[in-house]
Amino acid sequence: MAMNKEKNTFIVSLISDTHLLARDLMSDSKDFITFTKFDRKLLVESEALLRRSLELIDEKNSKYILITGDLTKDGEKISHLEVAKILKEWKDKDKTREIFILPGNHDINNRDAFDFSKKQRAENIAPKDFLDIYDFAYNNSHILELYKDSQIFK
Repeated sequence: MAMNKEKNTFIVSLISDTHLLARDLMSDSKDFITFTKFDRKLLVESEALLRRSLELIDEKNSKYILITGDLTKDGEKISHLEVAKILKEWKDKDKTREIFILPGNHDINNRDAFDFSKKQRAENIAPKDFLDIYDFAYNNSHILELYKDSQIFK
């Protein structure tokens, strides 16, 4: 977070690697319990941690958030929709707020997307889906124009 010393507020906040897994994709199955035991991501806590991060950002009156990728566990569409809902709620509380989002290696075209509740692969997303889901973050962004045409994004 970049700090504005005059007002004791943070101007830009940074969030990275939330690895959110939507609750609908979790289960009490042996597979999920084993996965969470050996994986470093805090999947069960991921939604609460994202919400708490936004509360801390609010406490410091930050108006800008840069999110540097790995928003979801492995690009599950339903997880992206949940992250987008949470972020949009934060942004809509104050129309002067801005969110800048870069996808990470877990977010797009990830074949590891999994639904533990159904014990099967989950629907993942492509680059266009990412732009559609997070459209509220790209309305006025000139940064995206440079990034979305790059080979790495495609």
